[in-house]
Amino acid sequence: MKLHSLPWGKCSFAVRRPLMVFVAQLGMEGKLPGSVPDGFAENEEFLRALHHVLLEVDIVEGQLVCPETGKKFPIKEGIPSML
Repeated sequence: MKLHSLPWGKCSFAVRRPLMVFVAQLGMEGKLPGSVPDGFAENEEFLRALHHVLLEVDIVEGQLVCPETGKKFPIKEGIPSML
Protein backbone atom coordinates (compact mmCIF):
# COMPACT_ATOMS: atom_id res chain seq x y z
CA MET A 1 0.00 0.00 0.00
CA LYS A 2 1.33 3.40 -0.89
CA LEU A 3 1.13 6.07 1.78
CA HIS A 4 -0.26 8.55 -0.72
CA SER A 5 -3.18 6.18 -1.34
CA LEU A 6 -4.32 6.78 2.25
CA PRO A 7 -6.80 9.66 2.17
CA TRP A 8 -5.11 11.06 5.32
CA GLY A 9 -5.86 14.73 4.88
CA LYS A 10 -9.00 14.15 2.85
CA CYS A 11 -10.82 11.79 5.22
CA SER A 12 -14.21 12.99 6.27
CA PHE A 13 -14.41 14.39 9.78
CA ALA A 14 -16.50 11.32 10.75
CA VAL A 15 -13.56 9.06 9.84
CA ARG A 16 -10.57 11.21 10.82
CA ARG A 17 -11.88 12.26 14.25
CA PRO A 18 -12.20 8.69 15.65
CA LEU A 19 -8.71 7.87 14.37
CA MET A 20 -7.25 10.92 16.08
CA VAL A 21 -9.19 10.12 19.31
CA PHE A 22 -7.71 6.61 19.15
CA VAL A 23 -4.23 8.07 18.65
CA ALA A 24 -4.78 10.31 21.69
CA GLN A 25 -5.88 7.32 23.77
CA LEU A 26 -2.60 5.63 22.86
CA GLY A 27 -0.75 8.68 24.20
CA MET A 28 0.59 9.50 20.74
CA GLU A 29 -0.91 12.98 20.37
CA GLY A 30 1.16 15.15 18.10
CA LYS A 31 2.97 12.19 16.53
CA LEU A 32 0.51 11.90 13.63
CA PRO A 33 -0.26 15.23 11.95
CA GLY A 34 -3.50 16.17 10.22
CA SER A 35 -1.86 15.64 6.82
CA VAL A 36 1.03 13.67 5.42
CA PRO A 37 4.18 15.74 6.01
CA ASP A 38 6.53 16.75 3.21
CA GLY A 39 9.43 14.33 2.97
CA PHE A 40 7.44 11.67 4.84
CA ALA A 41 9.56 8.88 3.32
CA GLU A 42 12.59 10.15 5.27
CA ASN A 43 10.61 11.10 8.41
CA GLU A 44 11.47 8.16 10.68
CA GLU A 45 9.36 9.38 13.61
CA PHE A 46 6.23 9.80 11.46
CA LEU A 47 6.69 6.42 9.76
CA ARG A 48 7.21 4.61 13.09
CA ALA A 49 4.12 6.27 14.61
CA LEU A 50 1.98 5.47 11.56
CA HIS A 51 3.23 1.88 11.50
CA HIS A 52 2.47 1.48 15.20
CA VAL A 53 -1.10 2.80 14.93
CA LEU A 54 -1.98 0.87 11.77
CA LEU A 55 -0.17 -2.44 12.31
CA GLU A 56 0.85 -2.99 15.92
CA VAL A 57 -2.25 -2.12 17.92
CA ASP A 58 -4.80 -4.85 18.58
CA ILE A 59 -8.26 -3.93 19.79
CA VAL A 60 -9.31 -6.62 22.26
CA GLU A 61 -12.61 -5.18 23.50
CA GLY A 62 -14.64 -2.32 22.10
CA GLN A 63 -16.71 -1.57 19.05
CA LEU A 64 -16.53 -0.50 15.44
CA VAL A 65 -18.97 2.22 14.39
CA CYS A 66 -20.05 2.67 10.79
CA PRO A 67 -19.47 6.35 9.89
CA GLU A 68 -22.40 6.32 7.45
CA THR A 69 -25.12 4.57 9.46
CA GLY A 70 -23.88 4.79 13.04
CA LYS A 71 -24.42 1.03 13.45
CA LYS A 72 -22.19 -0.43 16.16
CA PHE A 73 -20.36 -3.74 15.85
CA PRO A 74 -18.94 -5.18 19.07
CA ILE A 75 -15.37 -6.47 19.35
CA LYS A 76 -14.88 -9.26 21.91
CA GLU A 77 -11.60 -11.07 22.51
CA GLY A 78 -10.17 -9.30 19.46
CA ILE A 79 -12.89 -10.53 17.09
CA PRO A 80 -15.40 -8.08 15.58
CA SER A 81 -18.98 -9.30 15.11
CA MET A 82 -20.18 -7.82 11.85
CA LEU A 83 -23.68 -9.34 12.06
